[in-house]
Formats: sequence, structure tokens, C-alpha cells
Amino acid sequence: KDKTFDVAYCVLVLHHLDDHHNLIKEMLRVSKKVIIIEDVYNNLFERFITCFKDWCYNHLESFRTPIPFNFCTDLEWRSTFNNFGLNVVDNSIISRYLITRNPRQIGYLLERNNNL
Repeated sequence: KDKTFDVAYCVLVLHHLDDHHNLIKEMLRVSKKVIIIEDVYNNLFERFITCFKDWCYNHLESFRTPIPFNFCTDLEWRSTFNNFGLNVVDNSIISRYLITRNPRQIGYLLERNNNL
């Protein structure tokens, strides 16, 4: 049923999907707001660290976990959300890279754009 839930959320899932658009569409269909927590990178060094960390952690869990490395920068995630007519109402830095101190994981609170 459409908009059954107040909030739908996913944590560190989108980068594991070849097509994260379908999951975002479904989250929008069933909820009024969306919370997404995702890994981000800011440069090639951080992308390498993010991919390596994800590969290691996920293979500790299972070698069957798909790891397509579909990581995005903060701006790329925001562009994706905007393409779905979503506004970033709030965001918070969940963790930072130790070396560069740049954001490593960001949580986004998203709402539909009322103009759409």
C-alpha cells in the first residue's frame, strides 16, 4: 500500500546494488520520508580506501555478497536524490576518514519536493 510508513530507511545498501534507483522508488512508494546512510568519498584515494574496506568487511561476512563498488560522492548522492524529486532536509556525518578527516559515511533525511 502506498505511503503506509512514516519513514523507510536503508543503511549501507545502495552501493551494493547495480541499480539503486528501484530501491529508492520503492522506498518512496511506501513511505512519506526516507533515511539513507551511505559511504561517500571525496577523491580517488578515499574511493580506493572505501572499496578496499567494503571488500574486506563483506568477504568476512560472506563471499556471496555482491560488491559492485557503486560508491558515490556526496554531490552524486544529492544529485540522485534530486532526480527523484527529493530534498535533503537534514544530513549528518556518521564517520570520517582517519587520514583526510573528510566525511566517510553520511546520513540523509529526505522528503519529497512539494513542487513536484
